Amino acid sequence: MNIAQRLKAENPEMFDRVMELKNNPPAGKEIIIMGREIKFRGYSESGEKWVYGYLTEYDEIKESVYPYYNYEVSPESVSQYIGDKDTNGVDIYEGDVIIMTECDCAGRKTIYKGEIIFEGLEYRSKTIESTILREGATMSLFPTYEFEVIGNIYEKTKLIKQ
Repeated sequence: MNIAQRLKAENPEMFDRVMELKNNPPAGKEIIIMGREIKFRGYSESGEKWVYGYLTEYDEIKESVYPYYNYEVSPESVSQYIGDKDTNGVDIYEGDVIIMTECDCAGRKTIYKGEIIFEGLEYRSKTIESTILREGATMSLFPTYEFEVIGNIYEKTKLIKQ
């Protein structure tokens, strides 16, 4: 189930609002709902590049409100922006592989490698590698952590196995 299908099932009001904005785009280039910018990405069907913009259908992404270019994308690759950026200013999307660094009061660092997932009505990190968490455990994205996007599950599957 991709993000659009999940959004429709879990939050039909939000889905209807996103579809309404799709059909009646605002004058600007951003769609903001409940204080968060709503945008998506998907890997082009031709396999050439990521397309960023607004979800128009389950397998199409519109690059921007202007001009009206739609791109067919692989439905499995459609992922939503989580509303946050990493320490380098890179937008974080579902399916991104991140390195999270946590510092305790004594200055010791714990590093986690995880995949961004949507679980329990929040974005979380599903552990790929950690010294203290078991593989597959999930944790909230606390604002005290530092995040760095190192890839995504669609292009760099080897990141998951490293």
